[in-house]
Amino acid sequence: MEDQHRKLLKRVYPHLRRSITVDNDLVAFLRSKSLISDEDVREINKYSSGVARDRQDKVDAFLEILPSKGAKALSLLVEGLEKHDLLGNREMAVYLRTENDRQPDIDAGHG
Repeated sequence: MEDQHRKLLKRVYPHLRRSITVDNDLVAFLRSKSLISDEDVREINKYSSGVARDRQDKVDAFLEILPSKGAKALSLLVEGLEKHDLLGNREMAVYLRTENDRQPDIDAGHG
């Protein structure tokens, strides 16, 4: 994941943690795009009892894995959130896209 995307995720982490739902459809979508591995899926799904605390732990596990997944991680997350609109995922996708567009290109001139 690009440095500016890592910074964005770090900045919006509390909002992401409260707002997104990491459901089976979102996980399957990201797996189909080869963004996450079977091992990642097992790690994420350890927290799947439906209890509110487990939901947050599942989101935490997902967000911990995401930064190590390459340059397309943020764009695939946004695409997945848009396609799997559960409990505000689509709104979070729009927010992430907007925040990413507002960031200055921190790599400009460093080539």
